[in-house]
Amino acid sequence: PIKGDEPIFGRLSNGSWMIFDPRINLQTNTLDQPLNDGGEKASIKSNGITHCSNAPRTFLNENECKLSTGACKENSGNGQVEIL
Repeated sequence: PIKGDEPIFGRLSNGSWMIFDPRINLQTNTLDQPLNDGGEKASIKSNGITHCSNAPRTFLNENECKLSTGACKENSGNGQVEIL
C-alpha cells in the first residue's frame, strides 16, 4: 500500500475489533438512485475483486426494481461474476 493507505485498526471496550480502510469507495445504490450497471464497471476495474451490486427482484423491491443495462451478477453464490 501507498503510505497513508494502510488500514487503521481499533479495539472496542468489549474486545471486538474494527477496521477502517481509507481506500474504500462507496457508491450510491438505492431504490431512488440505483447503479445502472449493477457494479459492472467497478467489478471490471478491480479485476473481479469488487462484487456486483445487483439485488434480485423480491416482494420488497418489486415496485422500484429497475432493469440494469450491461449489468453483472454473481453466479449461484459461488463468487464467480458473470457480465450480462
